[in-house]
Amino acid sequence: MLIGILFSYAGTRVDILTVMLLQNLLLGVLFFLGAVPDGFSREMLLPVAIMAVTGVINLLAMFALQKSMAIGNPGAAWAIAQSALVGPYLGALLFLGERPTVVRVAGIVLILGGMALLGISSKKSIDDAGQSAGKGKYLWLLLAFAAFGLLVAAQYVVTASSQWSGEVGTALRAGAMSLGCVLFAGGVKAVRRQFRFRPDRRTVICVVGLTLLGLVSQSTTFITVDRLSEVGAAGIGYPIMMGSCIALFFLYTAIVLKEKSSICGKIAVAVLVAGIFSLCFS
Repeated sequence: MLIGILFSYAGTRVDILTVMLLQNLLLGVLFFLGAVPDGFSREMLLPVAIMAVTGVINLLAMFALQKSMAIGNPGAAWAIAQSALVGPYLGALLFLGERPTVVRVAGIVLILGGMALLGISSKKSIDDAGQSAGKGKYLWLLLAFAAFGLLVAAQYVVTASSQWSGEVGTALRAGAMSLGCVLFAGGVKAVRRQFRFRPDRRTVICVVGLTLLGLVSQSTTFITVDRLSEVGAAGIGYPIMMGSCIALFFLYTAIVLKEKSSICGKIAVAVLVAGIFSLCFS
């Protein structure tokens, strides 16, 4: 939720490529320092490469999401992109051999139903955002769905990486994702010949804030899917985390940003929370 708030705060007023480059450079250093005591081996190269590519995919998703939130409706864009949470669950059922249960399926259905209600409750604000964008009135919506697709892929790989947790720990996997982001963002800046950097207050806040939040969120994400994998439930990790995130961010946009909240929107949050509790106690 806090990462979403920072992206909303950044808007189009910072060079998001520079922010992501610096954030992931700091994160990579911190995570790799944590991985050093465990040592490295040749067998780790393929998992590290896969996680680095996943980092690039995740970075592209964040670019698309940040741009969508900047030019359209922040709450609706965030909800669309984060509904990618269903991807890891379906992937775990199809490819990781996890078994569905009535309670877990009910939880997923409730979360998806809550997001659908959020979409209905946001219809007016979506229309208003489109009208204010002129010729590109649907661009922000397309970017939100692009972020959705990319996040499905990235979140599934992170979930599946729990199968390697015995050989490749949290710090190395998280550090590899940051490494991929650094290489991609640095390559783009090199191609554009953007070598100058003037730190302003807003950029510094975003870099420091995203680094601290990324350190906590990435660590707890990998720890979560690893622990859940031990009991055959890795697929519910992202639905619980992202469902909570969507509900809380909706409340933030309604209370802090003063976006209009209808009765439908409030019901949507209640349904989301019910789905989250269903998964937590499944």
